[in-house]
This record gives sequence, C-alpha cells and structure tokens, in this order.
Amino acid sequence: MRRGFLLFVGILLAVVYPPLTTLVERGPVAAFQFFNTDAFTYLAVARHSVGKPFFTFDGQRPTNGFHPLWQWILAGLAAWTGPHDQENLLMGAFLLSVLLVALGTACFGLAVAEMTGSAVAALLAAVPGFHYLAAGALLEPQYGSRWSFINGMESPASIFLFGLLLLYLVRDDVLATPAPAALATISGLFTLLTLARLDDGFLLLPPLLVIGLSPAFAGRRAASFLWFLALPVIGLGGYLLYNFWQVGTFLPLSALSKGGFGLDENLRCLVQTLYPNTVIRSQTGFAWKEISYRTVQLWAPLAVALLWLTHRFAARPRRPAPLLSPFLADRDGRLLFLLSGGVALKALYNLLNVVMVHTGPWYYAVSFLVSDLIVARGVARLVAPFEHPGRAGRATPSPGAAVEEGGGAAAGSSGALRTVARPLAPATALLWAVALGLLSVQANGFLRFKLATDYNKHLFRFWANRAAITAGVKAGAPGSGVLEFDDGIFSFSLDVPVLHGHCFAADPELLAARARGDLFRTAWERGFRVFATLAYLRRPLPPDLDPATFEAVCLEEFMRSERERNWVFAVAYRDPATQVTFIRFEPRAAVAPAPASSPLELPFSLD
Repeated sequence: MRRGFLLFVGILLAVVYPPLTTLVERGPVAAFQFFNTDAFTYLAVARHSVGKPFFTFDGQRPTNGFHPLWQWILAGLAAWTGPHDQENLLMGAFLLSVLLVALGTACFGLAVAEMTGSAVAALLAAVPGFHYLAAGALLEPQYGSRWSFINGMESPASIFLFGLLLLYLVRDDVLATPAPAALATISGLFTLLTLARLDDGFLLLPPLLVIGLSPAFAGRRAASFLWFLALPVIGLGGYLLYNFWQVGTFLPLSALSKGGFGLDENLRCLVQTLYPNTVIRSQTGFAWKEISYRTVQLWAPLAVALLWLTHRFAARPRRPAPLLSPFLADRDGRLLFLLSGGVALKALYNLLNVVMVHTGPWYYAVSFLVSDLIVARGVARLVAPFEHPGRAGRATPSPGAAVEEGGGAAAGSSGALRTVARPLAPATALLWAVALGLLSVQANGFLRFKLATDYNKHLFRFWANRAAITAGVKAGAPGSGVLEFDDGIFSFSLDVPVLHGHCFAADPELLAARARGDLFRTAWERGFRVFATLAYLRRPLPPDLDPATFEAVCLEEFMRSERERNWVFAVAYRDPATQVTFIRFEPRAAVAPAPASSPLELPFSLD
C-alpha cells in the first residue's frame, strides 16, 4: 500500500513539475507555451457560448465542431469566470489540464505497476512514456511526452478517464464474470472516454466480442449486452441527436471538414518519413520533421498493438480452439485485447479517412498510453531480477508466461518459466538511480525547451495586445466581423464577431459555401468583411506592397479555392506590435471575374 502511494505521488509530482515551474517563471505565458493552437477554438466557443442556448464560435450561429466532453467542461468554466474574463478562463483551463493529466497519469502508473509488478517500468511508462524516450524527443520535443498532453485540447480529459478505467480494469477483472454493476461501470467510463474524443469510441467494440464469444458469459449474453450497451447508446445517441437538433448534422463539423479518403497521402507520408526522397513525397509540402512526427504518432501505437495481438494469437494452444481463446484465458489477455483492438481500429480508421496534415499531436493520447502499457510489460521482465532481488530463485516469466505477483499480475498465456540467478542487492539501488536520473533529465530537458523556445509566443503577443487590436479593427472596418484563417485565437481574444475560415467550428451553411468555393461571398453577405491570419502566412505581409502584389497575395494565399475572384482589397488595420494585417475585401463592380485557375506570380517569396 505504501509503495503504491509513493509511486502515485511521485508520478503526480513529476507531471506537474514542468508546467507549474513554467507558470511560476512566466505567468500566463505558460498556458500558451503548453497549449496547442487549436485549444483556442475550444476556448473561443466556451467564451462566446455563455448565456446562449447553443454552442457557438462566432456568437451568432450554433456549431458542433469539437469533441463534446472537454467543451462542456470549458463552457462551465467560462460561465463561472464570465465571457469577458479571458485571463481567468485561460488560466483555469491550463490548471485544469495540469490537474487532469497528473491524476490520470498517476492512476495509469499505479495500474501498470499492479499489472507488471514493476514500479520502475510503471514510472517510466507514465512519465515521460516509452514512446517519448524511444522517438518522441528526437522527432519533435514539443510532442509525445505526457507533459505535452497538457495542451488545452481534449487530451487531459482522455488521459484522466483512461487512467481511471485502466486502474478499475486491473483491480477488478470485469470481463471474467457477467456482473451487471461492473459491466455498467466500465461501459460508463468507455462512454465518457468516447465523449472526450469521439474516435476513441473504437474501444467500445472489442468488449462486445468478448461478451459475445467468452464462455464466461454463456447463458447471460443478452443481459450482459444490455448492461454494457445501455449507457453508450443513451449517452452517445443523445449527443448525436443533440447535434442534429441544434446544428443539423449528427457528426461534428470538424470531422466532416477533415474527413475523406486519405490512404494514398498517408502512405506517401510513411514512405517520406522512412526514406526522405524527391520521388515519392507528401502532397502537403511539409518538411520531413513535420511529416515524421505526425506519421509516427499513428503508426507506432498501431505497430505495438498489432505486435501484441499477433504474438498472443501465435501462442495459442495447437489443439483446435475458439478464435479468441488466446485472449480470454486470463485477465491481462482480456484487458490488452480490449485496448490493443481499440487502438488498432482507431489507427486504421484514421489511416483510411483522415489525411495526415489534419492530424494533431492530441489525436493519440490514449493510443500512446496503451502502447506504453504493452512496452512496460516487456521492460518489467528485463528489470525484475534487479528490482526484486529478494525473489531470488523464484520463477519469473519468460515472454508469454502467466505470473501473479502480490495483487498485480503480469499475466499472459501459459508458457515456460525460467529461473533467474540472485542479483546483487546494490543493483536495485542502481536501477532506481538510473530510472530517476533519466526521468529528471527528461523533465528538466522538457522544461528547458519550453523556457528557451518561442513556441506559441506569437499567440501570446496577439492576446496580450487584444484591446488595441480590437480598437484598431473597429476603427478600420466599423461594424464588420473578421473572417479568421487561424485556430481560434482571433475569436478568443477580440471583442468583435469572428468566423472560422477553416470551418472546423463553423455552421453547416458556411462549410457548404467553402466546399463550393463561395466562402468569401457568404462571409461578406453576413457582414464579415475583413479577413486575417496570424499563423498561416509564413511571414507577416511587408508594409510596402504595391497594389498589384497585394492583390496577388490575397488571391493566392487566401482565395485559391474560391470560384469568384472579383474582389477589391485594402488594409483595414495593421497591428504594429504583432504585424498582423486585417484586410478588407469588397466585390468589384462591373468587372468580369478572373478565372479561378489563372496562376499569379508573386514578385517575392513568402517562404
């Protein structure tokens, strides 16, 4: 009990150390340095939905372009702080993200320790995670560690709920017997996990196979299906019906705008990651580093999950047996079948349906936890002789063997046992020194990286200057709203109506207009007659552009997919602090529109 408590507290402190240290040193800047840019879409919707009967990004029309659970939490926080108190809303979201990730990670680490019998493996699986130790820090230090999921997105809710779910599954072998209360409990946690991130709903499918095929549920299958499916059907069905009632689409608009067959492009990204070349390259034009971390975050958890599934299936008895019998023989087999199966299904869905450029580092929080759990089992076998020298002469598991150790088990299919020679007692102290030293180096390296780089500081400068920017826009374009080609920072920061130009948090009418090339016309008719971007021009527009070049930049950088290109552009306001340019657009009268396919050569590069 004491050992588990110390591990729980140690992981908790290890998670909160970098973000809280950054907060003490930098104040509100810390939230920007940890949050992903898309987090400001959540914050903008939360802010503008206060006092409204629906969720809205622009303050006028309903939207559902978000994963619901985290948005509901932030909406409650915004109602408490008030819609105009951006700083308290921002800091509340940051501290809540830290708390949820810390608690969820600590529960995850405790579950891993009880499952493997190794506190060392559990510690490193929890913080920073084996994926980050293996590849994450090399590909992109900002992403892949447990600290990086303090991102203002849905990840904190996902990690918190998954930690609780895993700890419950480890301590109570729910799928061994058809106990109604236990089935309802895990189905409730799976439902909340799905509401936190909708494509984690694939985790709901493997338990149905276990209930349908396991001998433990013989004679109680119908009742067990009912107990397990009741909450998901009610919760997820209610969410989908609410979407359709308020917005007119069952699925979030963000999913509808990003979805589409993406297998070809995603395979190109894989080839380019493994072999950067000029023959087969991604069509997005991203650099190798950008392509690689997005690719690896999909393929690495998928590979680990498939390796475990195939290894366990290959270890099945040679005599004829039911298909799932290798996964149903013990608690850990059932548990990892649920988790690995869900991870594999989710990865395959994203591989087929979501182009890599649309995936962010927050997509795979649960997938990373599952893969770290599987790797921890192997690491536990390696360190067991050094971590538990008092168990000399006891049988320790070879790969594929079942073992029960003091309340937590690293169980697998039956297999041969091997005896390990008694190691020297100082090896235990050395093992812990290495593990804690590695954790300390990683934590301080991540902290130093946050403090030494300019990650998202352009967003902070914009937000800090929000009052002056709001006044400038109102003076330069009186009565006009802003069409934002960014990830929510304009809508969150400014006290003017803002439309989401990428349409992830738009309404169905605007999304349809964008699809047919009428986004700007629709926005102009709604009174949004200024557009701007902070992050999606590679450098600020130079202040001394001649009119022809200025028009070429507007058409090629913002209107490349528009049917109508017959617009007149002028600078409405240019913020001297951030160099963000707000561009007014008006329809050109009595002039035939230029063909949409006409190429325009810019006299300077935006690279």
